[in-house]
Amino acid sequence: MKKSFAAAAVLAAAGAASAQVTITGNYVFGYEQVSGGNGGLYTDTANVQFTAKEDLGNGLTATAKVTAAGLARSGGGDVAGEDAAVTLAGAFGSVELSSKETGNGTSGAWIAPGYGLDGGNLFGGGTPKDRITYKLPAMGPFGLAIAYTDRSSGAAFVGAGGTTGTVTNQNYLYAALTYADGPLSAGLTYATFMHRNLSAKSQGFTVAAAYDAGVAKVAFSADKANSDAQAAYALGLSAPLGAALTVGVNYGKDYTGDRGYTVGANYALSKSVNVTFSTKDLGGATGKATRLLVGKSF
Repeated sequence: MKKSFAAAAVLAAAGAASAQVTITGNYVFGYEQVSGGNGGLYTDTANVQFTAKEDLGNGLTATAKVTAAGLARSGGGDVAGEDAAVTLAGAFGSVELSSKETGNGTSGAWIAPGYGLDGGNLFGGGTPKDRITYKLPAMGPFGLAIAYTDRSSGAAFVGAGGTTGTVTNQNYLYAALTYADGPLSAGLTYATFMHRNLSAKSQGFTVAAAYDAGVAKVAFSADKANSDAQAAYALGLSAPLGAALTVGVNYGKDYTGDRGYTVGANYALSKSVNVTFSTKDLGGATGKATRLLVGKSF
């Protein structure tokens, strides 16, 4: 359950008239057995998010979100920052300045409970990106966003340093058109990479669609840049079996032709407590694994 409190007194001292701060979080613990004989108990997730929202008047609102993760003794590392963003919204739409982890272009179709399709011989995990995003006001069921993304990282890549980097450090511009009406949603994204290295990727496309029929939901996403050997795609299926149990499967093919799948089930003990079982086969030395997790959000 979310815990909210008025922070007007504190923020007034810093020059803010009024705001509301919400604290949410999630803790997930369980057991995982990985191919090769490795297995054991571990903390999967331990984070806290602070969200502050303020009404600026004249139809304007400002929202800031900051997330801290690694808040467990068995987390394997120090407390670290995760996604963070500040957003100004009004009749003009919204502008978001953010540092967030973004997934693979096919990750929107990973809708089965449990594992995603990252790991093993398949897709890489998400990477943090600094981004400025402008979203136009909603146009009926359609939405349009334009963004500049700085993929540079480390002291050697401060600011625009990535504009001359390798494929993995290319800054880029993208436009995303979305559609959502009833059970159907879809999206098309075009990205153009800003580089001076002719061997690097210069443009890419992502297409995605999902349909929720009630008895089941199916999602598909495909992604390709001009330098990729072939398009990558993912197909996800999830279905509720009663009020508390959801089962599903993800299947995908990466840019080199490797394939893999995940199967999972989630049982909701309440709105904030979940038990999730999942297994995966994504190829590679550590691509096969099975785990059982128990999570509590607040």
